[in-house]
Amino acid sequence: MAAARGIPLVLQEQNSFPGISTRKLAPHARRLYLGFAKAEEYLRTKGQVTITGNPVRPTIAQGDRQAALATFKLNPSKKTILVLGGSQELARSIRPCCAHWPCFRPTPRCNSYGRQGKGITRR
Repeated sequence: MAAARGIPLVLQEQNSFPGISTRKLAPHARRLYLGFAKAEEYLRTKGQVTITGNPVRPTIAQGDRQAALATFKLNPSKKTILVLGGSQELARSIRPCCAHWPCFRPTPRCNSYGRQGKGITRR
């Protein structure tokens, strides 16, 4: 609808492998803002591409282990692995991959906390 009215299309993609919508719309975009330069390899566009990077707040590296253990109700005597993902094929590949990791099988040695899309898995 917007394109039919001459409204310019601008896209932003934060992943190194662009999502389906970005790949389909890129040929029609006037500008694309990418988090990773590698993403441009997967896009067909004549639009202006700008690599913006992905901002990361400085406090991300200043996590508090004890607060995280309490927040997520994890056992402090176990190792903990956090897995994030959920877009496109990644969501389908995380579960089988994690199934081979001992920490993602119920075990007395490990906590696991994973998030894929809207679902949260705790073990």
